[in-house]
Amino acid sequence: MNPGVKSSSTQNIGQLLIVGFDATEMTPRLSSLLTRLEPAGVILFARNIKTLEQTSRLLRDCQKCVTTTLFTCIDLEGGHVDRFRDALGPRRPPPKSSLPAIANSSASMAK
Repeated sequence: MNPGVKSSSTQNIGQLLIVGFDATEMTPRLSSLLTRLEPAGVILFARNIKTLEQTSRLLRDCQKCVTTTLFTCIDLEGGHVDRFRDALGPRRPPPKSSLPAIANSSASMAK
């Protein structure tokens, strides 16, 4: 088999995987992994996210390594973890003036 041509079984197996990695930018090793596996997606952890621009560039570079659209996941650890806090800043609560509208919306949805 030609090493430059992926078998359909390799592509099918890759589409079952979401890949995590240590980098904050594209590396030759990461590029090779993504190109060989053709995973369904990537998952980002705190170690991967530094700034909005850096994260966006990392995801664009990951997408360039595969032929299908990558599914992007963010690890939330099943709780109130905010992986984007450092990149985007802390979450801001809604303005107090919008709280009655939010409460009314929630109440009408509960009926």
